[in-house]
Parts: sequence; structure tokens; C-alpha cells
Amino acid sequence: MQSIEGIIVKAAVFEESSHLLTIFSKECGIIRVIHKSSAKKMIRSFSQLLKVEATVTVSQKELWKCRELQIVASYQGLRRQLITLEIGTYLLKRIEAFLPPRQPVDELYHLLDDHLLALAEQVRPYAVGASFLLKLYQHEGVLPPAFSQKAGELLMAHVDELGKFDCTEELFRKIAKEGT
Repeated sequence: MQSIEGIIVKAAVFEESSHLLTIFSKECGIIRVIHKSSAKKMIRSFSQLLKVEATVTVSQKELWKCRELQIVASYQGLRRQLITLEIGTYLLKRIEAFLPPRQPVDELYHLLDDHLLALAEQVRPYAVGASFLLKLYQHEGVLPPAFSQKAGELLMAHVDELGKFDCTEELFRKIAKEGT
């Protein structure tokens, strides 16, 4: 058994008192767990963008068993506006698409946590999303070092542009010209 801290990327109800969860954890990276509630009166609903502490059984299998699951934070500020919730969800999807299962990246976890908290506080949530994506692509080695100098241009990106982000110089120029 191992105790982990993570952010729920996906959640689905399974049977009457269980959940299938995809979690981006600080200690284990992207993992998939099954959590069974011990008593029907203790059934909780889990959703994306919840920060949790879980006690899991680590194994070589794709699906791990989760013995305990406790909500630590709900990123309540993100849930006040649809656009911040949409951007936060999009960032989680990018993390899941980038990282292979069970590859811990502690610094990336903290970076995502900081950006999710900043999304709710910033006047320009698109800038926070673009900032995170730029750092993600640079961290993963997808973004050439010369492009990181264009960070100011990227910060004006709209969420629709972020969805089409493919690290090409032409797109950087388009985002810089059009912005929001």
C-alpha cells in the first residue's frame, strides 16, 4: 500500500458503490484506480479537478485498487466560471495525452497545481492556460528552445487556439497577431 496525492483527470461510476478514476499523481504519474466504497451511506461522487489523497495497492497491472480516497481540495474557484473550468479540464487532458502511465513527474504535478489555482484568480485565464502549455511542451522536449522566447506572444492565446496548438512557428505568429 502506498499513499499518493493526485488530481482526478477522469471519473466514472462503476457498479453501485465504486468509481473508476484516472489520477495524475505526484508520486506515480498517471494511474488508473478502482475505488470501492465500504458502506452505501459513505458513497461519494468524484469528478474531474478534485485534488485527492489515496491509499493504493501498487502493482504492474493497469488498474490499481484504491483502499481509501479523501478529497483534499476542489479548486472551487475554477468552478465559478465555465471558461476556467473548461481550460482546467483541457490542461488535464493534455497531461494525460502527454505522459505515459506510471511515470512520475513531481515538478510537472506542482506546476499544474499552481496553474489550476492561478486560473481562478487571473483576469486572463487564457494566458494561464497558454503559460502552462508552453511549459509543458518545453518540459517534454517538444518545443524547440528558440520558441520559448515567444512566450509573451503565446500568452494572448484563446482556448480554441490552445486546442489546435501544434508547436509550429506559423501558429505562434498567428496567435501573436490575433490574440484575444
